Amino acid sequence: MNYRLALVTVVACSLMTRSETITGDAGRPLATVLDKLQHHFLRPITYEEAPVESPWVAFSVTLDSVDSTPYGAADAVLRAYRTSGLPGNYKVVQNDGWVSVFPAQRPVMSSPVTFPVAERKGTETLQLVVDAISRASGVKILLLTVPFWQSDMVTFGAAGESAGDVIESIGKVIKRPISYQCLYDAQSKTYYLNVTIVAPEPVPGTTVLRGPRIKPGANTIGPPDSPWFVKKP
Repeated sequence: MNYRLALVTVVACSLMTRSETITGDAGRPLATVLDKLQHHFLRPITYEEAPVESPWVAFSVTLDSVDSTPYGAADAVLRAYRTSGLPGNYKVVQNDGWVSVFPAQRPVMSSPVTFPVAERKGTETLQLVVDAISRASGVKILLLTVPFWQSDMVTFGAAGESAGDVIESIGKVIKRPISYQCLYDAQSKTYYLNVTIVAPEPVPGTTVLRGPRIKPGANTIGPPDSPWFVKKP
C-alpha cells in the first residue's frame, strides 16, 4: 500500500458564538474527523470501520449551526464522505446520548456478548468482550487501547447485548463516558479495538482512570503512521 499523508479539515460550529476549526492529519480521514468531533463535543461518537482498505486521501467538510449537536455533526460528516466517493457504506444512529457510526452491513460490534457478573480487572472485562465478538463474528479482533490501568477493577456482566451496548454500559458503571473505534486492517484482515475516555475529568467519588493505556503484550503491525503501531523498547 502507498501510504500518503491525508489532511482532514472540519469547520465545526458549536453552541458558541464563533466557529471552531478542527484539523487532523491521519491516514484514516473518517476515523480522525469523528474522533475530533467527540472531543469537541465531549460526547461519545463511536466508530466501526468498514472492512475495506483505508483510502489515505484528503477529506474536508464544513459544518454550520444546523450541525451543532454530535448527531447532526456526525450525520453531516457522513453525507460529505459519501459525496466524496470514499469507500465504505456507513450509518449513524443516536441512542441515549451516544452517537454510533458503523457499516451498513454486518457490523462486528453488533455481535452479542455474554459473560457472568463478577469483579474483574477492567482490561480483563474488555478482553471478554473482544473474545465474544471474535466467536460470534468469526473474524479476528485484537484489543489495543484500554481506558484502564492494571489495578482498576470493574464489577460487570453481560447477557447477550451487542458489543457496542456493552461498552456503553461499562462506561455507565464506572461513571465515565468512554468511546471506541474499531479499525480494520485489510492486509491482515484483522480488527483493532481502541477504547478510550472521552471526558477528561472523573465524577467525584468514582473510579480514577488515568488515561488510555496500550494493552500489555499487545501485538502491533503496520507502518509507524498506522493508528495501532506501538514502538517496542
